[in-house]
Amino acid sequence: MTAAPLASLSGSPPPDSSTVDTVSRQVTTGDIDWYVEQSGNGPVCLLLHGTGASSQSWTPLRPFLSQQFTLISVDLPGHARTRTSPGADLSLPGIAKALSALLHEEQIVPHMIVGHSAGAAIMVELCLSHAVSPQRLVSINGAILPLSGVAGWVFSPLAKLSASAGWLPRLFAHRASDPRQVRRLLESTGSRIDSDCMEMYQSLFSDPQHVAGVLRMMSQWKLEALLPRLPQLTPSMQLIAATGDRTIPLRDAYRLKALLQHATLDIVDNKGHLVHEEAPEHIASLIQEAH
Repeated sequence: MTAAPLASLSGSPPPDSSTVDTVSRQVTTGDIDWYVEQSGNGPVCLLLHGTGASSQSWTPLRPFLSQQFTLISVDLPGHARTRTSPGADLSLPGIAKALSALLHEEQIVPHMIVGHSAGAAIMVELCLSHAVSPQRLVSINGAILPLSGVAGWVFSPLAKLSASAGWLPRLFAHRASDPRQVRRLLESTGSRIDSDCMEMYQSLFSDPQHVAGVLRMMSQWKLEALLPRLPQLTPSMQLIAATGDRTIPLRDAYRLKALLQHATLDIVDNKGHLVHEEAPEHIASLIQEAH
């Protein structure tokens, strides 16, 4: 386990995200129309965002990793520009199976996978189902363990009820037209992000289709079956956790390290759940130092 102050990768100014040459495409597999972004050169690094976000949440990190890796990110099913049929399977195994089909269709063979929050659970499921065999996994504030306590038995029924209420996505999207509401929601994660990231989330939360997709995913999300299989995970896992994360408790990172034979743990002080957007240079340095 390491805990280091935020540090620069070099003495030079941080790269400008606008200089990263990123190409995008839509790819249809089964009942999912995927949005895919690609940039950089080198071994393939697959980036998987968390619930409610999109591939754009990796924009701050891209400039720091794109010279070392070919970065491929997707919008998860039902999120942002990836559209699904109303009956699509958005459970953890369902998303992993659909993502596996996309990787096969596009002949994408990840050398490394970086997952944030729920994206970390998806990358673990991909490996445990033998869909991919990356050499490295990086979990950033990973939502891999089941919720404990009251939250555990309230979350699923509440999510199912919310997903069944067709009017709720429209109401949420309407409220998201107020930047103050979006800022309060994001700051409740323990993070303070810049104006560009804030505008990205406001655009997402103002889209009723995106909100509906997020609720559908949450209503089908269960992690209990993942827990007993975690010791079977063979790739090395770098766990990155932030002390100020109000979404995933820091104790989960310690529990994961104890469960995973090939895991290391890096603690980032005074940052929240969206640490890869708050301190992308530092997160990139942790990933590169462990590579």
